[in-house]
Order: sequence, then C-alpha cells, then structure tokens
Amino acid sequence: MKKCIIAGGGDPCLIPHKDALYIAADRGLVLLRGNGIEPDLVIGDFDSTSYPQDISPERILKLPVEKDDTDTMYAVKEALSMGCDDIELYGCTGGRLSHTIANIQTLRYIREHGASGRIISDDSVVMLISSGEIRTFPQHSESDILSVFAQNRAQVEIHGCLYSGRYELDCTFPLGVSNRITDKEAVIHSESGELLVIHEFHDTSDLLHKC
Repeated sequence: MKKCIIAGGGDPCLIPHKDALYIAADRGLVLLRGNGIEPDLVIGDFDSTSYPQDISPERILKLPVEKDDTDTMYAVKEALSMGCDDIELYGCTGGRLSHTIANIQTLRYIREHGASGRIISDDSVVMLISSGEIRTFPQHSESDILSVFAQNRAQVEIHGCLYSGRYELDCTFPLGVSNRITDKEAVIHSESGELLVIHEFHDTSDLLHKC
C-alpha cells in the first residue's frame, strides 16, 4: 500500500516519521514542521497561514479562497491521484466543529474511492467500517473507550468490550457510545450498514506505535 499523511490545521498532535507522502493542507505546514517533517506538497488557499516563501513553487498548489472543496479534501484528491491507497489525516480534529465534521465526511470520500482512511489525533483514531467488514482495535490501557455510531441503520457484532454482543444500531439513538475495551483487543463486525468508530485513549504514551 502507498501511504499518505495529510496534516491539517486543527489540534496539534504527534505525527510519525514513516515512509510516506507528506501533504500539508494550508496551516498543516506548521504542524508538519513542528514534528520535524518537510512536506512533499503544500496545498491551500493560505487564509489561515502565510504563503510559504521558502518552499519551491512546484511543491505548492495554491487554491482560490472561494471553492467547493476544503483544503483537506483537495489534499485527499491529490493523494488519490498519486496512487495513495492508505491515507491518514492528522491535525483534523479540534478547532472549528464544522471542520471536524467535514473531515469525517472526507473519510467516506476516501473509502468510496477505493482507499483506506483514518483521522488520528493524540488521543483518538476515527474510521468508517463498511458492511461485512471486520476490524480489530488493540487495547492501549484499561481506560480505552470504543464508540460505534450507525450512519443510518446497522447490524453490528462487538467482542472484547464491556458491552459485547450483537446489536441493531440506528442513527437516531447513540446506543453504541462509550463502550469500554476489556480484552487485549476489541473486534467489530459490521454485518450490515456503515459504522463510524471512534477509539479513544487516555494513556497515549505509545499511541503512534499501535495506531
């Protein structure tokens, strides 16, 4: 798989140094450089940070302020066009709630275009799970929380948590919120429907090694 790490302008977080394509979405340049990483590409309208004069023009894609896509969505589309099929979004939570929701919707765009996507912060990982898919979530500490939200209506089987079993979830009632991982790993099987899953940590000392 070809990995791409996209940095946004939300909450600061640690970014792992991996063999990946690094794209800064506007103010995400500050986040990457704060982690000692120089981006392969900078994309944005530069309404939240100054135009990077110290980066060669061929590594900058300047966008108009008035546009349909967010800077992060543009970065995702560029990553997909370059053959990336494993996309991690950092600095894409916190800040404005509307931006966080937009980035969660961007996960669906990534999935619908044949790639895997996750939003990663210092204390959580956010992902979508499609019908028929099985995913595992390693326990970092005994305080790990796993929340499962149906995007419409879904049948889900959960193992390794305080509330394990088979459930029917609906987007009108948050039954799957704040489940606690009790085993070394939790297993979620989406029997039908799409799930938004948030794995939250309180002990984040080794998050980057396990996420």
